[in-house]
Amino acid sequence: MQKKNCCSRFIHSPRPLSGLTVITVLILSVITPLVPAESFKVVQWWDKYVSQGGPSYRSQRPNSLGYQDLNGDNTYNDSVVWFGFSITEPLNPLSAAGDTSLDHWQYRLDRPSARFYGGIVGRYTNVSAIKSNKEPLFDHFAQASVQKNEGARFCSYSTKYPNNTERSGPCMDDLAESCWGDMTLALTDNGGTPIGEMFQKNKNIEVSFNAVFLWKKADFINGGAKAPQITFDETSRLSVDLARWRKNIKAVRFVVQDGSQQLWMSEAVAVPNETGDAARVGLNNMTVKPFEKGVTLELLPLTSRWATYIDTSSLNETEAQTWLAEIDKMKFNPKKSSPEEAKLYYETSNRLLEEINQITFNPQTAVFESHVFTEVQAVGVYFATDEFTHTHTWLAFDNFQVYATGNVPTGKATVSNSPAESTTTSTTEFTNGISVNCGPIEQTVRQCLCDQVKVQGEITADSKHVGQTADILVYAYYKPVPESEEQQCYVLGEEGGIDECDEDPAKWTAFRNGITLQAHQQWSIYQGQFVLPGFLKVFFGYRLADGTLVSSADSVDIMINQVNPSSDNEMPYCESVKQQCSSTQ
Repeated sequence: MQKKNCCSRFIHSPRPLSGLTVITVLILSVITPLVPAESFKVVQWWDKYVSQGGPSYRSQRPNSLGYQDLNGDNTYNDSVVWFGFSITEPLNPLSAAGDTSLDHWQYRLDRPSARFYGGIVGRYTNVSAIKSNKEPLFDHFAQASVQKNEGARFCSYSTKYPNNTERSGPCMDDLAESCWGDMTLALTDNGGTPIGEMFQKNKNIEVSFNAVFLWKKADFINGGAKAPQITFDETSRLSVDLARWRKNIKAVRFVVQDGSQQLWMSEAVAVPNETGDAARVGLNNMTVKPFEKGVTLELLPLTSRWATYIDTSSLNETEAQTWLAEIDKMKFNPKKSSPEEAKLYYETSNRLLEEINQITFNPQTAVFESHVFTEVQAVGVYFATDEFTHTHTWLAFDNFQVYATGNVPTGKATVSNSPAESTTTSTTEFTNGISVNCGPIEQTVRQCLCDQVKVQGEITADSKHVGQTADILVYAYYKPVPESEEQQCYVLGEEGGIDECDEDPAKWTAFRNGITLQAHQQWSIYQGQFVLPGFLKVFFGYRLADGTLVSSADSVDIMINQVNPSSDNEMPYCESVKQQCSSTQ
């Protein structure tokens, strides 16, 4: 085991992979409780999810259906394009199959909140006869994808954008992991695609759409997935940033699934202002935080009334696929089909459209009422323009966040002689977390190099171990990015030194040597700053005198990003965060 050099205040490592290195390691006399006393973050879709390209939703083309009358003008020349609504089939792109190299990861499913569900329906009038290379032109969207790096420039500072985080600025190769993408939907564009060019030429084409994006409890972060019950209280909130595109979006609302089947839609809504700028006015307690280039929408769920939306038990996804397959086999051509063939086509189409249009929410007929959420199973955001209009229509969003409340179970312990060996369970419980810039304690964070952090741990020891002498251990696995197969193991020593993990845990340097285990103990593991970017999975545990290693089964996951030195920063990012701790105290 190679010992690293350190001095009394700063810890320096000659090895570039020692991502555990911190500045100023302290033991604190006062430790913040780790059990959530109020709402905690359960969803945040905001990360470097795409490393190559801009994969479409579900990594496939949407479905389409032509020769319909969608606008009620008794002319069957409209088309509908859709990704079917589902809470069982994810809407997110797929990760690349069969190729695990960094260059070919299309969508990083292991990133926090990466998996999402929902559906999208777009409608185009007077387009069924428009062809491109003898195929329908309007059988897809102009764009419907998660983009690679057109979104946030994480660790930047510009008050022009939501969360004071720059979007769409320069992206240098060495900052690629800090150049994040966003979710996009464009029914039309300004002419950059064949659909956009045709839309500009043909003034008879009109569009409308509905889209909903949902995150399920099974994927909640910070322990939310394991909580027996997730609810809302006065500190709960839902929010989303619209930072790049937002045109012809008539309504933005939030969606919550309560119980196993019923989705609810918020009465709180963001609508355009008098000049048509989308999502600039909040109604019914929707808060709109405007920026020069974008908006943040936020709702405290207890302040809104809610209306029933989709009852998931009414969904008929299997039959919808059957109807679509039957329609495809018909090869319908209104100029050549017989009356009987046309009748069958439209009867089948109508059944399919009824299923597709369940995604549409009608606020005029909805009954809004007070609702107490007792079993939150999914959360999301809904976008809609229900009236047909000849207007370019697009949106881009990121940083969807939800804070909710629930009793997060304490982490179970594993017992072994080595983390690599088979393990057994123990009644010892661990509760570990990290606070960034004096924020709440979390188990999953994305942060910047110069952010101030505090890592803490609690032990509720197995009764058989209480009173025994033990060494407290802190160890972590480091990777350049979470998807890397190669990783290094490091342990944190008592004086702040960083050591490589020996194959034998009995030889690991202890964070604290020879302590007497109490029934319950709290530790401040370290505070300060990390000095290298990368991904850390931090574990906390203790080693008994016989060499038995008892450690947390769940890690604290920390993604450390480089600071963005963009010339568009209004001040250096590191300067912008200096006052955050003082402002929270």
